[in-house]
Amino acid sequence: RKTTVNSISLEVSGTGMMDHVQAPDLVRELDLASQWADSQKHRKVKFEKEEDPVVFSYVNKYPRVEHFCLMSAAESYTGFHIDFHGSSVWYHVLEGEKIFFIIEPSEENIQKYERYLKDKTDFRFFGDIVDKCTRVVIKAGQTLMLPSGWIHAVFTPKDSLVFGGNFIHPRSLEMQLKIIAHENKLNLNKGEKYPQSDQVFLHYIEHVVKNTTGQCHIRPTPRNRKGLQYVGQKYIEKGNHRKI
Repeated sequence: RKTTVNSISLEVSGTGMMDHVQAPDLVRELDLASQWADSQKHRKVKFEKEEDPVVFSYVNKYPRVEHFCLMSAAESYTGFHIDFHGSSVWYHVLEGEKIFFIIEPSEENIQKYERYLKDKTDFRFFGDIVDKCTRVVIKAGQTLMLPSGWIHAVFTPKDSLVFGGNFIHPRSLEMQLKIIAHENKLNLNKGEKYPQSDQVFLHYIEHVVKNTTGQCHIRPTPRNRKGLQYVGQKYIEKGNHRKI
């Protein structure tokens, strides 16, 4: 091999892959994104050319980070990081093997991590900088649940196929807010943050208010009905229609 490929950003929600893969029950039960109002959980249809209705694309209106397909060649490595917004992680190794190096997100460790990221001349293994770094081996058929905010790196000793995803939940709100503050200090770009996180928290607040008072304060988003009907018809004809 001339190149070591490490594909870790392929999100497969809404595709045929979902006939075979789903997040663990615990994840689906806790995930705040599951509180997203049904009226908001859709894709906006955008036609590229008005005169050619065959060419269209989608704009997702729902955070899709719960189902990633990760394909990693042997010897690939992902450096130390905290998953966006301090989201928790589920990680199932279907084939191959993964080695995690995990570090507790104490205040001291997070401060060390911030300094480590800002110092572009420090090439040390971050696990040697903190007091404790734990090595965890995940073999084929095993699943790892990584708590909110934990700093980690991942090494792939053999070709691997993994399914996993991110989720934020009410039991780790304090840590998630702490990591959001950490991200703001580092001035991360939009692509490095949890998508539509403000809306996720607002929908969760609305969910709590609705369960408490019986009142709903979410207004349905207008849909491009003609566009949706056209695209839905084409997908059904091709057999590619999937539940959103």
